[in-house]
Amino acid sequence: MTLNNLSLYNDDFENKLKELRKRFRSRMNGKTTEQMENGQITYAENYGASLQHVKELASEISFSPEEYRKLWLTNIREAMLISAINFPDNLASAEEMMSWSKAITTADMAEQGSFFLFYRCNEINLFLHNLISEHSCYAMTIATFTAGRVLIKGKNLSDDTCRIIVESLQNAHHLTSSEARGASLFLRQLCDKGLLTEMAKKTADIFSSRPKPLFQQIAFEVYNELQMN
Repeated sequence: MTLNNLSLYNDDFENKLKELRKRFRSRMNGKTTEQMENGQITYAENYGASLQHVKELASEISFSPEEYRKLWLTNIREAMLISAINFPDNLASAEEMMSWSKAITTADMAEQGSFFLFYRCNEINLFLHNLISEHSCYAMTIATFTAGRVLIKGKNLSDDTCRIIVESLQNAHHLTSSEARGASLFLRQLCDKGLLTEMAKKTADIFSSRPKPLFQQIAFEVYNELQMN
C-alpha cells in the first residue's frame, strides 16, 4: 500500500489525531512557529515543537503503518515528523518513498524527511534514480540530502547513483537555499568517503565560476573538504 490508495479518515484515526494535537499543544513554541512562517515555511498546522520534543513523542507513540501514512498526509509538521521517524524500514520501498516525497509541501520537510526517513529506503539506488528523473519541486533537495545522509550512516550508494546526482547538480543553473545545503552535504560526503572525488572537484570548479553566491559557497565548502582529506 502507498499513500495513493488510502482512505484518509475514520473515527478511530480522528480520535488518535485529536489526542496527538493535544500533546503537540503542550510542547508548542509560538516563537518558532512565527519564525518559520516569516521564512515562508507554512504547514496546515505547525506547533513549533523542538525536534527533541518530537523525538520524545515519537518514542512514546505506536501507530500502524497505515496510520503513519495518514499522519504524513495531514500536513501537520509534528505529525509528519513522527511518521517519518517511526515508519518501519521494511516497508520503505522505492515506490512507497516516491509516494511520500510527492506529498511534501515545504523545503523544511524535504530536509527532515530525508534525515529521518528517506535514507532508510530499502531500495535506495532505485529511489534516488526515480527522484532525479522526476524533476518534481523538492526532488533535488530530497535526493542530495538523502544521498548525503546515506553516506554519513555508512551505507552504500552505487557509483552510478552518485554520478547521476552529481551530473544533475552540474547542469543546474539555479539552486534554492535548501538545494544548495543538500548539494554541499552530498558533495562533501563524496570527498570524505573518497567517492568520485574528481567529479566532486569538477563540480566545485564549475560552481566557483558562476556569479551566484550560493554556488560559490558550495564550491568553497567542497574545496575545504578536499583539503582536509
